[in-house]
Amino acid sequence: MSQPKRTFVALAIAGVSVGSSAATTTDECLKFQKADERLACFDKALGFKPEPATPAQDTSSPPSLNQQKVAPKSSGDSDLKLVTWKLRDSGTVSPTGYADIGTKPAVFQVGRDDGKDFTKVKASAVGVMAALNLPGNPFNGWERFFGVSWNRDTSAKTPKDERQLFLGISGMLLRPSPTGTGLFPTFRLGYKDDTKAHTHEGWTNAHFDVIHLPWVANFEMPEKNSWAPVPYFGLFSSNPKSSPSAASDGSYYGFYVGLKNEFKLWAIADRLSLAVTGQAYRDAHAPSTVGKRTLRFGSVGFKYDLADPEKKGGWVPSLSLAWQRGTDPVTGEGPGEKTLLGLTVKYN
Repeated sequence: MSQPKRTFVALAIAGVSVGSSAATTTDECLKFQKADERLACFDKALGFKPEPATPAQDTSSPPSLNQQKVAPKSSGDSDLKLVTWKLRDSGTVSPTGYADIGTKPAVFQVGRDDGKDFTKVKASAVGVMAALNLPGNPFNGWERFFGVSWNRDTSAKTPKDERQLFLGISGMLLRPSPTGTGLFPTFRLGYKDDTKAHTHEGWTNAHFDVIHLPWVANFEMPEKNSWAPVPYFGLFSSNPKSSPSAASDGSYYGFYVGLKNEFKLWAIADRLSLAVTGQAYRDAHAPSTVGKRTLRFGSVGFKYDLADPEKKGGWVPSLSLAWQRGTDPVTGEGPGEKTLLGLTVKYN
């Protein structure tokens, strides 16, 4: 009977010894003056292993269009989405993450002007390819795009029915700070055919959006009225012909400046917005038989979305009331002055 008692006493003494050693170790941790060293000592004494910290996300600039719509995936993923399709009024894409500021949905309208019926269609199907992401590539994050456009307006002084193909690339040239300004260029080239005027034209366009982040950041706050002005400038050239095989009628080279601004009026009515655009264009070179042109264009339009305007991967129809005046050679608007009421639609 004496042997089990000795075993029990030995185990009890061993337990007290272990507890005393642990208490001594944690007491020593209290001697550290710096909080991080004291915490590391406690973790070591108690056998605790903290999880590695998650690196902070860079929010110094807005995400690109494809980063918003399509999450980046490795080349080995079988469901990698290479192209995101969009429907707008003109074939241009902004990679800033605020792609819809100042842009317009596709237009399908019928009406009557000066006693004559007219139709107006202005639509571009744009395929946005996955953003470039190659080691050491200075154009990483830039987005390539391509598409087709239809621009028909029988109410204009010179009726038009244009079909065109285009491609381009858009990205960030100057990265803005959270309170700074950045420069976002878009380079496009295309070819259009006007079946009404029987003309054919190749064109190129270098467009630059000036994004001031404090202005456009407020645009994401739907609980109050907000506005987002975007100044821009660019270069445009065209080479019209009377037929594809004919000699050129002369080349035009010009430059333009403008301001597009969109107001969210959600404090008045959900999904109500107002878009205002003003632009001035001047030819630097034109055929001697025509002379250099100075063209101005302005538009004001209210739009009420019939579906969530931020809806991803779906159709967003809307009712619109717009006034426009002048000529815009870059987007093909004008000439003339008109007020339009109709249905517009975009696809995100």
